[in-house]
Amino acid sequence: MGAIALVSNKGTLKEILGEKGFRDSLQTVASKYMSAERVSKVALLAASRQPRLLQCTASSFLQSVINAAELGLEFGGATGQAYLIPYKNGYLSKQAGCPVYECKFLPGYRGFLELAYRSGHVTFIDAQLVHERDEFDYGYDYGGGGSPFIKHKPYLGSDKGSVICAYSVIMLKDSIVPKIDFMSVQELDQIRDCSKSKQDGPWVTFPGEMQKKSIIRRSIKWIRTTPELTAAEEADSVDYDLNVLPTEPENKLGTAGCKKRLAAITVNQVSASAAQDMDESDDGPTDGAESQEGPIEPEETADSGGAWICEHGHIFAEPVDDACPVAGCGSANIEQMGNV
Repeated sequence: MGAIALVSNKGTLKEILGEKGFRDSLQTVASKYMSAERVSKVALLAASRQPRLLQCTASSFLQSVINAAELGLEFGGATGQAYLIPYKNGYLSKQAGCPVYECKFLPGYRGFLELAYRSGHVTFIDAQLVHERDEFDYGYDYGGGGSPFIKHKPYLGSDKGSVICAYSVIMLKDSIVPKIDFMSVQELDQIRDCSKSKQDGPWVTFPGEMQKKSIIRRSIKWIRTTPELTAAEEADSVDYDLNVLPTEPENKLGTAGCKKRLAAITVNQVSASAAQDMDESDDGPTDGAESQEGPIEPEETADSGGAWICEHGHIFAEPVDDACPVAGCGSANIEQMGNV
């Protein structure tokens, strides 16, 4: 395996950003909202604010910068429009003998608001959190000739209490009735628990902004889609493992929840799910790698005693060495589930 090119330090990053090939690519995709020069400055600023970005592969960092430039969103973190998030790559870390990360571009709450306004289809869009000590009421009065309404008076003291829900309000162009949507704190927690950055990323540093983004993402279905909004949703989905969403409200996410949901699944189905996870992962080598077509037959896994699952819910039909190989995971906590 060849040497892994990392960003390494700010000096190296400055040189990479100044290379003609990258500059030409940046000039091509930079939108009217961010010049190529501005994008390069924000990239250096982001690396100084999050040193772990210097441990990312150079290719993933540059690709994330290009993605941000295409959407014209500030990704330094201060504006909340977008973030560059380092995900540890267990496979590359093992090969390099040191922590290696891959950079991913994630649009933020304010980024989705900006793109919604740019679409030209909304005249107003907002999201707010409701805390325990706020005064809050809402309702729907279509039958009485009224409109949906929200009455929210935030508590101004220092102890607001915990978040109990989030709501969004969207006024579409040429509409006289606002679109209102709500998410309970349980729903917000479920979204957070599916995030690969729930323990080290914007869900930790900016939890309120991420909760607002969750409700905005759900409510923008009311807005006529644009290529920019679609690209932002696709980029944001990289941070979530949708396969671990609970099917029942009381189910827990992670290992315990997955064990419960998989109790009636055959080894064939578990193996097929594992094969799909591995196909979608970019942690492992692709050149010359052997692949197994079709699900593993039960007798091939009988000696192993069933399936294995990591703490984030990724399932494998055979024992996994060291850490979970799925992209962005790298969990070392892998348990044997037994025959399911």
